[in-house]
Amino acid sequence: MGIFSFFKKKEKFEKDDSDRVLKYQEIEDFLEDKEKSLHNEEKIALEEIDTLVDKLLKDLKEGLRILKSVNINSKKSDDKTKAHSIEGVKKYSENIEYLIEKLDSIKMKSLLETEKEIDEIFKEFDKLSSTNYERGTLLVGKEMASLKNSIKVFSKNLIKTLNQKKELKELILKIKIMFSKIEEINKIDSSIEKLKSKEKGLDKKIESVKKEEKELFEKESVYHKTKEYEEILEAKRNLEFLKKEIVKKMSELKSLIDFKSLSNFFHKYEKEMEILRKYRDDFKKMYEEDMGKKLISLLDESKLNKDKINSLVKEINKEFESLEKNYNKSKEDKTPSFSENLNKLRNSLEDLETIHSKDIRFNEKVVSSRERLLESLKKGLNNFKAEIEE
Repeated sequence: MGIFSFFKKKEKFEKDDSDRVLKYQEIEDFLEDKEKSLHNEEKIALEEIDTLVDKLLKDLKEGLRILKSVNINSKKSDDKTKAHSIEGVKKYSENIEYLIEKLDSIKMKSLLETEKEIDEIFKEFDKLSSTNYERGTLLVGKEMASLKNSIKVFSKNLIKTLNQKKELKELILKIKIMFSKIEEINKIDSSIEKLKSKEKGLDKKIESVKKEEKELFEKESVYHKTKEYEEILEAKRNLEFLKKEIVKKMSELKSLIDFKSLSNFFHKYEKEMEILRKYRDDFKKMYEEDMGKKLISLLDESKLNKDKINSLVKEINKEFESLEKNYNKSKEDKTPSFSENLNKLRNSLEDLETIHSKDIRFNEKVVSSRERLLESLKKGLNNFKAEIEE
């Protein structure tokens, strides 16, 4: 067990009864003043503890000198008991030497740290020495008990001193905690300021994107009212009409061609037969490859061409030329470009508004944390008869 595992008495510590209303910016200075005042009390307490430690060190060194001078072999006992006792005394002496070394190294920087350090030293000492003490006292009682008694006296006096300073320790700890909370609040305030600055920039970006989107939409609307766009729409309508006309006339042209007679005429010629086969399989595709030139050539060579066929071919070819012109004109349409740019702006706006929403949620979270910390700080200040200005 540690040095402080005993009943501790409670004594009153005089606090400042003056009431103060503080602005948040004044709290740190106020606490620093209180900390300085408590530091003087703490210094006195540390001096008292240091005196107790010095007294214990002196007693332990003297007690250890006496213990080491004991001749255990001269004691009347069996060899086994003597061996156990000699080993116990030897180990306990080493424990005492280690305890002296540790106590002598205490820096006495603060009351809370010193209390914790001493308690840890004696917890370790108790753990290491208890068995050694029992073995040593098999034949050496008085000298061993003297050392243990010195530790008991020190423990009693130390506990008494610390009990008298209990409220002082509590106030020192509360100030330490309050400084920690102020540091957290200041970090949150810094985070909130950065977030405000970020939000201003974000608001400007959102406004800029919205303005750009509106301007682009207006440009598109104006463009759709221009003569240029009307011509493009006309070209697109012509495209649809011409595509239907070409399909219809090609069907008519195909029906006028006597593929059976052509095959009979060219049946000995593989190249010509391959052309005819392709025309039968996909007339439109073959026709578009050379605008019907190969087909007309075969018809002329076989004497199977007709005026109606030639006239229809000319009409189809003319419509293909018109189809190309209207297609090229339709490609001048700026609407797809407007749509693409508007989509980009809308996606950008959506991304910015998502970031904005996340920032709002984060801000709500940190503001809530700040309020909890501030409420805790207010309660802490009540211990010093002070409150925060609303």
